[in-house]
Amino acid sequence: MANLIIVCGPQAVGKMTVAESLRDKLKYNMMMNHDSIEISDKIFGFATPAQKEFNYYIREKAFQLAVKHNVDMIFTYVAAFELQKEIDYLKNLENQFVKSGGKFYFVELSADLETRLERNLTPHRMERKASKRDVKWSRENLLRDAQRHQLNTKDGEILFDNHIKIDNTNLSPDEVADMVIERYHIAANEKDEKGNQKYPVTGAEDTGDNFDGFRDLDHTSANVQRNIDVYLDFLLNELGYAGFRYDMVKGYGAEYIKKYNDASQPKFSVGEYWDNKDNVAAWIRGTQFTSAAFDFGLHDAMRNYFNNGIWDIADKGSRTSR
Repeated sequence: MANLIIVCGPQAVGKMTVAESLRDKLKYNMMMNHDSIEISDKIFGFATPAQKEFNYYIREKAFQLAVKHNVDMIFTYVAAFELQKEIDYLKNLENQFVKSGGKFYFVELSADLETRLERNLTPHRMERKASKRDVKWSRENLLRDAQRHQLNTKDGEILFDNHIKIDNTNLSPDEVADMVIERYHIAANEKDEKGNQKYPVTGAEDTGDNFDGFRDLDHTSANVQRNIDVYLDFLLNELGYAGFRYDMVKGYGAEYIKKYNDASQPKFSVGEYWDNKDNVAAWIRGTQFTSAAFDFGLHDAMRNYFNNGIWDIADKGSRTSR
């Protein structure tokens, strides 16, 4: 499974710097729209039929390989939202990654024109995007596209399940990246010295109660969390489940139930915390009331009454003949 984060918005809105911040925080791989534009332009010339076809091929092959090899990616993109083919292209990307078991996140940035014109001249932008070094052409292209195209979605328009809109006129790239990560609870990858994604055995301390009836997963692991999130999403959205019964929840911290329920949003959640009512209530509080729990205290009391012929539970000390 592979995740895809698309950072979208008008020219010079700050897509690249936000994507770089997300890359560094999450340890995702990153492809800018200009990565394919610059190389295809260099070979075939800008906006020629060959350049357009090669540009498309580079991107499509990159996405196919990401899905095939489970590589999480970030991609920057400028969309003309008045064109249905643009929306169809993005929807196809969403489907490609979600079908493989991954997540698709759409981060839409906006900023006022004055801010974008200033950002169009930053040295970092010039360094990373050779075509933008022709300042006169770049400015004219920015202004022309602002007039010709709808470069942001309409107010209130949401195109994807995970679609966040951020006006980053007065926000730093790190602030925007943190907003995205917090909104969707995206866990960072772990990579080795060569940049390959790895899933080490953490050997972390047990987060649950002192209960050794069974072995349990290490819920501090980002890989474990990601796989559980994907599995719960599969149960809800593919198989049609409405909620979850979490088994043996003494084995791990209640805070992880909150994390999984916040991410998956089930209609109902119940945990098997086999203990007295006070400890069961404490566990529910530990989930920050995102889950219910079986009332084992009531279960035990009723079993005791039935086993001892106490049919009037209003008077637990006596037997009744009715």
